[in-house]
Amino acid sequence: MDTSQLLFLIFMVITTSECSGTAEPKYQKMDKKSYTLLEGEAFYLEPYDVASGLSDEDIKWYKNETEKIPTDKNKNVHYHGEALFFLNLLPENSGNYTAWETDPSSGKCYKYDVEVNVVNSSHMMNYGEIKNSDMNKMIPCPDPVKKTCQRLKGKFRWNKDNKALQGHHQDALWIDNASKDDEGIYTCICTWTYNGKEYNSSASKELKVEDKVAYRDLEIISPKNKEQLADEGVGIKLKCSVYCGTTKISDCNASWMVDGIPFCPINGYNQTTKTVTENTSRKTSSTAILTIEKVSAKDFKTEFKCIGKGLFGKVSATLTLKRRDGKVYDAYVVYHMQSMDKATDDALCQFITKVLPSVLEEKCGYRLFINGRDDIPGEDRLELVEERMTQSRRLMVILTPGSGSELQSRDQCPASPHNSMIGGYDWQVGV
Repeated sequence: MDTSQLLFLIFMVITTSECSGTAEPKYQKMDKKSYTLLEGEAFYLEPYDVASGLSDEDIKWYKNETEKIPTDKNKNVHYHGEALFFLNLLPENSGNYTAWETDPSSGKCYKYDVEVNVVNSSHMMNYGEIKNSDMNKMIPCPDPVKKTCQRLKGKFRWNKDNKALQGHHQDALWIDNASKDDEGIYTCICTWTYNGKEYNSSASKELKVEDKVAYRDLEIISPKNKEQLADEGVGIKLKCSVYCGTTKISDCNASWMVDGIPFCPINGYNQTTKTVTENTSRKTSSTAILTIEKVSAKDFKTEFKCIGKGLFGKVSATLTLKRRDGKVYDAYVVYHMQSMDKATDDALCQFITKVLPSVLEEKCGYRLFINGRDDIPGEDRLELVEERMTQSRRLMVILTPGSGSELQSRDQCPASPHNSMIGGYDWQVGV
């Protein structure tokens, strides 16, 4: 073997044993990392788990496997030891970067892959959101920027929604007693000096503040009474409402049990449930409506139980149906029809059509016949009045101004009758 052949063999051995992007001997491949970076900013990168204090000979960087990255500090993209520098990010810097590291002591080879995507500076580099129930919120500076500032001894500053936050120069931002007003995009900016020039690196996190939760003892809003009047063969709706305080919708639920068993839909029986939170007060309540298309004799022997469930407890109220005594209405409502000024007329109309039904019909479950509201067009008025009064248990007279009454209305359900018979009615009410 002559001298030239020997030199060629030595060259081939050295080349194939080198840890590089072209030779690719046996190596340990590390997890690939991806970064989306802002055009015009700078970026300092050390691969995760790479050894520290490496020389430029111990590690080699390549772009897209073949393009060698220089070590010249004046170049826009270069490396120094284990660190890769992008001093002024440009769209053409996007690509896949590979580092080949050789362990001087063992000769082992490690491969690090990094994907870089450079985007327009109008974007924000969002590294996720912070959303928890903590009263005081901590917003940490995302790791790439935090690590850059620590290694290169840079200075921190913070923005919220692109507006500078004065007096904040730590690697984490604390917000005490956070409210909805504190929600937004918080950007950590590191200003660092390299080779006599200043550069900026930034990353953002979004803060979302969850609604404050104030749990309280559950309260059954409806039913208030243990019995509800019903007519056999006539449909009825049973209302179960529970108030859960200022809480999450998922922590408040109302439902019905029938004879100790959770309600299951069957023919003629249906349950609908709705849970709502008021926009301003954030109070949460849940309502379950049990609809019986036609009340049967069996229903009068059935125990209906309203169940309210919250995160920390449960309440219940029992309801049974009671047959009416042949009467169709609980009260016949009549009011004075004398001429009145417009303001009084409007007030009376509001009371008759809105206030009275909302209390007696919706809250108390009574059935009213209101003269003027429930009349049937074309029906003989005298016959209608006589028939409806006969079908009613009570006569309710609304006394308007000028009627000489000093009685005041009460915003509550009328007391149960005590076998009083006045004018053929169980009870007479003057309002």
